[in-house]
Amino acid sequence: MKCSEFERRFAQCVNATGLRPVPLGMGAKNKTFFRKLEELALMLILESSKGRVTASWFVGVSFAWGYVPVGVPSTAYERIPALLSLAERAELIGAEDCVAEGFDHWWSGLNEESLHSLCKAVSLTESRFIAAAPLVELRRSPHYKEHRELLSRIRALVPHGVPKWEELALPATLEPWLHATQQVRGGEPDVRGKRSRTIELAEDAALCAAVGLI
Repeated sequence: MKCSEFERRFAQCVNATGLRPVPLGMGAKNKTFFRKLEELALMLILESSKGRVTASWFVGVSFAWGYVPVGVPSTAYERIPALLSLAERAELIGAEDCVAEGFDHWWSGLNEESLHSLCKAVSLTESRFIAAAPLVELRRSPHYKEHRELLSRIRALVPHGVPKWEELALPATLEPWLHATQQVRGGEPDVRGKRSRTIELAEDAALCAAVGLI
């Protein structure tokens, strides 16, 4: 099946578990799904490359996924296949590719079999990931307080309050958040390459406000 169809059907699968698609920014670009977890953001990221597919769990202070603060265990991020038992790997990956627990894997082919296996792997691993995730360490990290305070300062300058989740995909929704972020950052230069740090912060603040993380 086409990549867009695979992504659509995978979204149906995970939406049924209560995970919501992230409608804005890097989360939308990378097919990320979210649920609130003890004042943190639990995210499921679908990853595909050259006809292969896998997924990862991540828990963070905000929607800026991929960054694990200093002092926080790396278990804040895990590829889903690494969380499967040996028996589950044999069932969902295949006996010929089944190796020891904890190893990564990409499913080959965007087809019914890989879709079914990936969806089942998601349902099997969410609770395991959460049980091992460093939730306490994240909330105690200096980054938690610093980043939340920064996002809260941005929110305080937005005149029209909290956006609705379904409104976040509309370009006009982000405009006041961009303006507020520019005010907070002042003359600080963007040094993050092609994607503006101002845009990233504005998107993160809007997303966090919409779900009550700030």
